[in-house]
Amino acid sequence: MSILTPSLSKAARGLLDWHQSDLAHHAGVSLTAVTSFERKSGATREKTVLTLKNAFEEHGVEFIAGGVRRNDEAASIARYSGKEFITQLNNDIFSAIRKPRMEFLTCSTDDHLWPMYGKESHEEWKRFKTRMDLREKTIVPEGNTRFNSPRSEYRILPPEVIGKITYCIYADRMAYVLWRKMQVFTVRNITIADTMREQFKYLWRFGRMA
Repeated sequence: MSILTPSLSKAARGLLDWHQSDLAHHAGVSLTAVTSFERKSGATREKTVLTLKNAFEEHGVEFIAGGVRRNDEAASIARYSGKEFITQLNNDIFSAIRKPRMEFLTCSTDDHLWPMYGKESHEEWKRFKTRMDLREKTIVPEGNTRFNSPRSEYRILPPEVIGKITYCIYADRMAYVLWRKMQVFTVRNITIADTMREQFKYLWRFGRMA
């Protein structure tokens, strides 16, 4: 396992065109922690170094022997199916979201389906969301009658704008939920996730409050 050094941190920031403040933001640490680490001005805690490294990896940086490289084109796809498909999706979410206050974006074709297909999984998700203080936003179609989160976390749009597939965007991943088939497909690729994240935010601006 490659260890993040101050020089590798600077090189990784260069690949992403990040300032030190960008790294601090994405890693959820203070700017002082980043500058101190890169200047070698003091002993940085191992947990902080790992957090910085995770932030780079979540944005497509791969650490190789003696250097760094972009890994944007690499993508992994996983499929979860059967009665436990929502539990399996939860497990993927829990492993991907490793620091508090991250965004979790959902375009949900029918919000009542989440607890219907897995009440225990839904309760586990709510506990995780509270513990991690996630920034959740959900787009639902007109006519949606159930809201699993506070109304302030929702926007409503016409069904034809939303489409017929529920999807989630979190960390470096997207998940597509096929309710009738009880299947979830996840795609892990930071470029794809960031592109869809921007599209989601564009739609969010045009939605009306629930």
